[in-house]
Amino acid sequence: MSAVNVDAEHFSQQGWVCVEDVVPVADCEAVVDTICDFWRISRDGSQPTRAGRERFNGIVPIHQHQSLWNTRQSPELHQAFAAIHDSEALWVSQVHEHCASFTAPF
Repeated sequence: MSAVNVDAEHFSQQGWVCVEDVVPVADCEAVVDTICDFWRISRDGSQPTRAGRERFNGIVPIHQHQSLWNTRQSPELHQAFAAIHDSEALWVSQVHEHCASFTAPF
């Protein structure tokens, strides 16, 4: 496991921080595949559809999917949160990533 660089001062002042390269690319790709499967679309955009999207108002209710649990349990992600909170005693949870708006604060 490589060292995770967290700007704790920025987090303390702004309430958020961007930590790059924390979750393995393969795990991120699996989440994208899960979302595309849920929406019945292809990753390359060759199968555009809006079928079923309206009923969820932008929320993708897949918070229990294994691909998301894999990202939550990433050792590097744990290391980043441990650095932010100055504690190794953390719980893996599903808080609100399933309600993400896919917009960043930066």
